[in-house]
Amino acid sequence: AGLSFATDRNRTADGVETTFAVNHLSQYLLLRLLLPRLAEGARVVLTSSSTHDPEHAGVLPAPRHADAALLADPDRDPARDPKRAGGHAYTASKLCNVLTVEALNTRAEARERRITAIAYDPGPTPGTGLSRDFSPGVKLVWTLLGSPLGRLMPRFSSRAAAGGTMARLALGEIEPPAGRRYVALRRGRPQWTDPSELARDPKARDALWNDSAAMLDLEA
Repeated sequence: AGLSFATDRNRTADGVETTFAVNHLSQYLLLRLLLPRLAEGARVVLTSSSTHDPEHAGVLPAPRHADAALLADPDRDPARDPKRAGGHAYTASKLCNVLTVEALNTRAEARERRITAIAYDPGPTPGTGLSRDFSPGVKLVWTLLGSPLGRLMPRFSSRAAAGGTMARLALGEIEPPAGRRYVALRRGRPQWTDPSELARDPKARDALWNDSAAMLDLEA
């Protein structure tokens, strides 16, 4: 599903910002390598987050863009806010997940083989280790929210509900309504809705697909 850091200073061995590399680029690479081998009617589910949407980002900074070059090397981003850079790296990577799903659904090879791609927002899910790099105070809050106390929060999900719903999506037990590709888990129930406006931008969608391909020496 991904990871999150308090900063954007972590780098992979290739020099790519780690959140972007793990949450988007590695998943994009795996998808591209598997795509020629996916069966007729296959299903692809990428784990995104409501934080990709400025209306639902909460305490995290909303993503300003999905520019692959700037996300891979945030020091080049002229609008980078050092105090919130880690949060932006996370929310922007989750925007990339939705855009990748949008792009895949437009690909001729996916349409011809009836491949269904879905972006899944499991909701905040304490107990997954996502907060392991954060301060002791944040970790404590997440631990409390992972207790029965978290059931009082409408947007929060248990690990069982989040994982179980993803399995049902992957197995085709939950079918998307016509034209829907983004689903959010709320109070244990999948809700099909529209992603953010930027996530539906064809220019951002195509640019991310092509730029990610170029970074990985793949054909766009």
